[in-house]
Parts: sequence; structure tokens; C-alpha cells
Amino acid sequence: MNHFDLTNKKILVTGGAGFLAEYFIASLKEAGATVFSPDKDEMDVTNQDHVDTYFSTKGPFDVVVNNAAIDPKFDPSAHVNEQVFEHYPEQAMQQSV
Repeated sequence: MNHFDLTNKKILVTGGAGFLAEYFIASLKEAGATVFSPDKDEMDVTNQDHVDTYFSTKGPFDVVVNNAAIDPKFDPSAHVNEQVFEHYPEQAMQQSV
């Protein structure tokens, strides 16, 4: 049973290699969406130039599911600079308006 219709919708899912994204992507495709799920080499979400290039070549998107994460449990070399996120939804919301 399909509870919603996403036919002709372009959806970007970051962190597509992760456990949850596998289910997000399958559900979105089942609802008819065209799903884009770039790996880190295609679009590193910590690099604004990568994001801008990806959006300019593949976008616009109807929906973005930000599922990207850095988890030192799975990547011991990962380092999270928490200052990058100090004002993060505020800055993102201001830029999207």
C-alpha cells in the first residue's frame, strides 16, 4: 500500500551508505521518487564547493534528506569540529530564505 505519491519528485539523500538511508531510499523509490544519493567523493557535505557543484549539476531538488554523519565509532580517523555547527540551523535557514 502506497501512502503517498512522490512521482516526478527529485530527492537528495545524503549519507546514503548508512544503515538508515538504505530504508529511506527504498521507501522514497517505492513512492515513485527519483532519488539521488551521492557518495562522499561526489558530494562531501563538509565542503561548500562540492555541495554547490552537485546542486548546480543535479538539482534542483524537491526534498533534501540530510542523513550524513561523522561517527568515530565507525571511522576512527573522523574528527568533528563542533564549532562548525555552532549556529547551524540558524545560518542554513537564513540562507535558504
